[in-house]
Amino acid sequence: MVSRGAAPRDVPCLPQVWADGSTDQSVVVEVMEHSSEVADSQAAEFFFRDMAVANEATSSQLEGVTALSEGLMEGLMLGSAHCWVIGA
Repeated sequence: MVSRGAAPRDVPCLPQVWADGSTDQSVVVEVMEHSSEVADSQAAEFFFRDMAVANEATSSQLEGVTALSEGLMEGLMLGSAHCWVIGA
């Protein structure tokens, strides 16, 4: 975790994945590098769709996006967007 006031550092491309083979469901946690080309309010949808294309998904459906309050994300850099995306 990055402490408040810490200097920015490179974001590794190391998603965390938890999968349940019996239900064919998974949870993927991915830290994405901010893109100045995408507004914070559109970042979740942009990266969800970008990952679907990059992984050659045959279909994808964005079911919901929830912005997370700063209090829930204590320790992450201020000024960055934090959200929870649900999709299939």
